Amino acid sequence: MAKIITISEFQDFEAEARQNGEVLEHWEDSVAKFTVPQKVGNGGQLFFRLRDGCHIKIEEGKFHYPLCLDSHIPESQQLFLSFYSSGNFRIINPGLKAESDRTEGWRESCFSFMQDIQNIEYIPAQQRLQRIQLGINLDVLRALNSGLEVLPVQLQKWIEGKEIENFHQSLGTITPAIQIKLQEIRNCPYRGAIRQIYLESRMLDLLALQLTKWTELEQQPCYLPKLRRNDIERLYLAQEILSKNLENPPSLLELARQVGLNDNKLKWGFRHLFGKAVFEYFHDCQMQQAQNLLAQTQLSVTEIAHTVGYASLPSFSGAFRRRFGTSPRGYRDRCG
Repeated sequence: MAKIITISEFQDFEAEARQNGEVLEHWEDSVAKFTVPQKVGNGGQLFFRLRDGCHIKIEEGKFHYPLCLDSHIPESQQLFLSFYSSGNFRIINPGLKAESDRTEGWRESCFSFMQDIQNIEYIPAQQRLQRIQLGINLDVLRALNSGLEVLPVQLQKWIEGKEIENFHQSLGTITPAIQIKLQEIRNCPYRGAIRQIYLESRMLDLLALQLTKWTELEQQPCYLPKLRRNDIERLYLAQEILSKNLENPPSLLELARQVGLNDNKLKWGFRHLFGKAVFEYFHDCQMQQAQNLLAQTQLSVTEIAHTVGYASLPSFSGAFRRRFGTSPRGYRDRCG
């Protein structure tokens, strides 16, 4: 089993790296760049300090060892919006009423309020990780609010002057509209005051999109029939078959026959259990596998396209660009 690096050991690596002349932290105006010690991995974090106690944090990297980072989130008045573009994190917040032990990962997003609580993150080794987190002061939300009916129930309490409890709310897959805003944040072309204005506007755009999504989730009727344990097992089998047959996937009818469900139950059950349609999930698998192969192998782009089920290189390149905002070759160059 690979050695797991704890937060104290990580800090020891940081101290050693500084003694060896590595520059792990650099501030310029309101932007900080934090770099991972070379012995631990590569990559790091960009931290943009915005007005009114808000911030944007961009994390990207790959670690040589699995990490277990056990820390304490201090008292604050910040909401956190998190967006995962690559990799998977296991996060535990003991004492949280819901979603206290969860996996957050590729193309997922969430909304949370955490203060005075333990935060344990398990981060895998040799996996490209990308996460953008927005920290938004609750007073900003109060100043922006023009009607209680547009806010989720949890946040209405704050606007009404009630105490807000720690919570974590999963918001499912990153939508194309959100992906565009995230790409604009990553590729911000400005500096100085104009950069501040640009990033703050994208932060507010993402806040509006996520609040709308959360409110819609609360208003959805729960009319679907319950899935039986046997049905759930069959749906997980369908998920496994799709992920293992990217080059030659079964049709919907073939998949339904293989797992012993009719096609209608497969379609609505899959969406109900996994939050996306069968085709959406399959396409996600294609793109995730392509991303991994580009970052971790020397296969040509054409070979990777065929491996994940594309007969046409232009079709693959177009799908990859729509998903990640860059070409397959551009992504490989960034992974370095």
